[in-house]
Amino acid sequence: MSFSVPPKLEASLDEVITRYPQKRSASLMFLHALQEHFGWISKDAVEWTAKKLDLEPINVYELVTFYPMFREEPIGKKHIRICRTLSCALEGAYKVRKQFCERLGLDENTHGPVTSEDGEFTIEFVECLASCGTAPVLMLDEDLHERVSLQRVDEIIEKCRSNKPCPPAPVEVSHPGEATIISVAPQKSADESKASAAAAAPIQSQSAKSGTHSKPKSKASKSSKSKTSKKKKK
Repeated sequence: MSFSVPPKLEASLDEVITRYPQKRSASLMFLHALQEHFGWISKDAVEWTAKKLDLEPINVYELVTFYPMFREEPIGKKHIRICRTLSCALEGAYKVRKQFCERLGLDENTHGPVTSEDGEFTIEFVECLASCGTAPVLMLDEDLHERVSLQRVDEIIEKCRSNKPCPPAPVEVSHPGEATIISVAPQKSADESKASAAAAAPIQSQSAKSGTHSKPKSKASKSSKSKTSKKKKK
């Protein structure tokens, strides 16, 4: 196996093993570290991980194929992940992906990640990126871009190709399609507060006069007292 891990990375992974009661518990940490370094999880990386953790390769491979964040193929220099969950889908996420694919010469009907022929871009759909209020959104490497328009797609491609910085564009707080869900009750003026207090005063005084706070005597208690007095007379 020609696969080799840099000594510094291997030493850090050896230290990770000591944090767990069983070696296999460090599997996910190994895979994250290897993917961060190499960009993807190769078959050799799976076998190397299995050997380090005293596992069979299938035990590691089942993790790679189960969790969608692990990649089994190299990706482009720029990794673009477009949210396709409901809010983003309604606000144009599919149009955004189509625009990327058309501009980069990719097949928009391909399932999963697609990489441009020059190896510069990888485009893929992902699930919720936790920014539903600013849909549609995407991740350009590790930066979140919100309310991405078709014009913004062209800007991102142009800047990436020219090796210019492409920071997220500022977004407005309000959105034309949003409705107010929570409304705050209007504050009463001083006069309105006094009027409310005056209206409540007669009700409070009436309840006090009617003896609301004193417990009425029951018929049973009256009859028992009359029987007791009759016995004393006898």
